Amino acid sequence: MTLPPDALAERVYEVLTRMMRTLRSSREAGLSLERLHALRLIDTRGPLSVAELAQLEGVHASTMSRLTSSLAREGFVRRIPYQRDGRGVLLKLTPRGERAEAQALRRRLELMISGLSRRSTKDLATVERALHILEEAMLPESSGFDLPSEKQAVLKK
Repeated sequence: MTLPPDALAERVYEVLTRMMRTLRSSREAGLSLERLHALRLIDTRGPLSVAELAQLEGVHASTMSRLTSSLAREGFVRRIPYQRDGRGVLLKLTPRGERAEAQALRRRLELMISGLSRRSTKDLATVERALHILEEAMLPESSGFDLPSEKQAVLKK
């Protein structure tokens, strides 16, 4: 029996909330999920301004400014001059930030791989299809984490 949209929405919400709690509990390399996500965006999208990063994350610029200031203080990102605007700066990962991002992401992916690897090929195809449907329904403009091939190689190490 198929659940009606309101009950299905509640079920999806419950499952996603539990999954996010599991991922948040893994603070590999001292990175919360929010900090890891910011590093991933900087890494996959290239150097970004605080305003661009805030827009991609859907948060206020002041919130992102505090987060990126702490990332800079801890040596995960560095500020580089924005060539189009002498006053502005862009955020770029440092080698420490690249290592921390790869380590934290690898650990979180291992958590998911552990659960998914016990599923059948048919189940995996169903999960993939469900993700596609959810993304189309809920994320009109995906934040796009298409990893470049060199980043995929880092995660396989």
